[in-house]
Amino acid sequence: MKLSTFLFFLIVITSQITFSQGFMQDGRPPFLGGKIEELEKIKLIETLQLDEETMLKFFSRRKAHQENMREIMQKKDSLILQLENKIKNGNESDYQGDIDNFIKTDEKLMMERSNFIRSLNEIFTEKEIAELIVFEKRFRSEIRKEIIKQGKRKRGRRQQLN
Repeated sequence: MKLSTFLFFLIVITSQITFSQGFMQDGRPPFLGGKIEELEKIKLIETLQLDEETMLKFFSRRKAHQENMREIMQKKDSLILQLENKIKNGNESDYQGDIDNFIKTDEKLMMERSNFIRSLNEIFTEKEIAELIVFEKRFRSEIRKEIIKQGKRKRGRRQQLN
């Protein structure tokens, strides 16, 4: 009972904070990403049956990991834009340096993910880490399917209106 009450208040408070921040840097309304993140947190807590202390440790470590991943992904996106501009401008310069940078950044991404999973040994059992890996894969797959389904519904409605 305490955990469910705590979760309820946690969700209410974080959703209020998220909504009051306006739009995110990439122009998305925060409630879209925020609601999905909150749903993921709730399902994770249920799946792994986390107590309060473990939950706080895990989510703080996970937040730091997500920030690191976001930084690396931004660098990767920047490198792709560089390559794209070189290709568009017909620049016949050597691409190998840019390709090597891209590969190194991709490797950093994989290392960050590996280090995060390994660091969870301090918090979770091996079984719980395995459950987390499976959960993340399934959750992202379900969200992707739902987004595609919603997109098809919207296209169908627009076609009916026209």
